Amino acid sequence: MRVKQILVPVDFSTPSELALDEAATLAAQFQAQIDLLHVWELPALVGPQDVYIGAALPPTIVESVKRNAEQTIEEFAARARARGVPVRDARALPGKAYELILEEAERGAYDLIVLGTHGRKSWSRWLLGSVAERVVRRATCPVLVARPQPGDNARADVVGSQTSSAAAS
Repeated sequence: MRVKQILVPVDFSTPSELALDEAATLAAQFQAQIDLLHVWELPALVGPQDVYIGAALPPTIVESVKRNAEQTIEEFAARARARGVPVRDARALPGKAYELILEEAERGAYDLIVLGTHGRKSWSRWLLGSVAERVVRRATCPVLVARPQPGDNARADVVGSQTSSAAAS
């Protein structure tokens, strides 16, 4: 398997840190580059007289959310680079996480996607959905899903997409 470009979607959680660590290890082995992607969504707010959803939010709130996402991804990338991780690019984009991850993966011709998952079970997963599961099901390149295990023992699972296979670890 040839790996030169790795996409690492992050939400700044512990599983995202784990995914970045896994991607860094692979990047070192394959002499690959890493691109970080943070996808942000506009919040729904309820005010004293109005309900604001998505694009209907006041421009100052939209700009604040955007600025915060861009600043946070740059800080995340800077910390990664300081640890020697070969981060080529770091972007924060608005949209639905799984949709944008898949679009960026196709557009950037990535060889691998490495993302974290919280590993939610049953009702919470049903209610919240799973970005990782949707990416695995629809990605056209291999996907490595990193999830923390109880007791701080980290583990990464290699999962192949429907159109490609990946070796089990």
